[in-house]
Amino acid sequence: STLGYEIIAVTGKVNSRESLIAYGAKDILDRNIIKSDGPPLEKGQWGGAIDNVGGDILAWLTRTMKHGGNIASVGLAGGVHFNTSVMPFILRGVKLWGIDSIQISMKRRQFVWSQVERLVDFKVLEELVQMVSMNELMNIFPKILKGQISGRIVVDVNK
Repeated sequence: STLGYEIIAVTGKVNSRESLIAYGAKDILDRNIIKSDGPPLEKGQWGGAIDNVGGDILAWLTRTMKHGGNIASVGLAGGVHFNTSVMPFILRGVKLWGIDSIQISMKRRQFVWSQVERLVDFKVLEELVQMVSMNELMNIFPKILKGQISGRIVVDVNK
């Protein structure tokens, strides 16, 4: 949203609505209403998407992208495979982009890092990150598996 894009967030955590809107989302979609098996093409809704999940969500995104839409695939919590057809790629020119954190050039890295201060709200990051010790981690695992954790958990191995 910092760049002027209209953000629609997808979540399965109904109690995350207010925080997602505070972070810049205009609206929230419940991931439980997303059909994992749909027609090869659905109504084009998105000009672009960042997919943190993979699996069925990524397949749904490919079916619902507008003509020329781009998807950046950056996660695989929903699975490493996705069931889709080539129709969105051939008929709509949808592009699926992976991230390259290994072979990216130093020039590109320097450009990206030069933009961080302008684009990232560090107050939001502080709210999203929870620092824990190794001992605390064992109590957090069950909450993660139940989908009760939002944000990121960082383990301080020195605690």
